Amino acid sequence: MLEAEELKRRIEAARTLRGLKQTELAALLAEDGLGKSDLGRIERGDMTMQRIHRDAIARHLGVPDEWLTEPDVDTIVRPASPTQLDRLEAMLAAVVAHLGIELPASSSLVETDEMLKAQAEAKRRAREHAEPRRRRKK
Repeated sequence: MLEAEELKRRIEAARTLRGLKQTELAALLAEDGLGKSDLGRIERGDMTMQRIHRDAIARHLGVPDEWLTEPDVDTIVRPASPTQLDRLEAMLAAVVAHLGIELPASSSLVETDEMLKAQAEAKRRAREHAEPRRRRKK
């Protein structure tokens, strides 16, 4: 099972690829009979994701169930055919473009995942560092 922060990051990445906002995905889940607040609670780690949630989220995001449970990304994205590899590379390029980052041409999916984690952590630290300054200026 994934930690809440990793699960949130993966749901956000898949939502970004599908062009869905959190509220839009939550509405789709509500149409399936799930609670409107379930998605937010799952992403925050306030609620354990049940199989019914996982199945619905995966279906609406067009990802395998394992995307929401398997810690090792490479076991999920190992392509079965050249067509799937092309699709994965296109998806990765879309996420990278959306985040506005540049990757070395030889990046593997694991290296890319690690780079994205490091950049997210750097942004979080920068926000935390900037927060006390904002408070002092007020």
